Amino acid sequence: MSPRNLMATILIEYDGAAKYIAEDVSNEYGEMTGEHSYQSQAGWDISIPSILADSFDKKRFPK
Repeated sequence: MSPRNLMATILIEYDGAAKYIAEDVSNEYGEMTGEHSYQSQAGWDISIPSILADSFDKKRFPK
């Protein structure tokens, strides 16, 4: 996954509350935990990267 790909789908696990809405941009810091796999409603097997975040910060808010 390219660090420039701002539209990548990734599972971020965080032990706490985070107030984010659509189109927020942030940096997450933590440990990559591998892949999260699940089956879509259409029956496709999907795997996405996952991270256990220690902290994060917002970079941009929606207009």
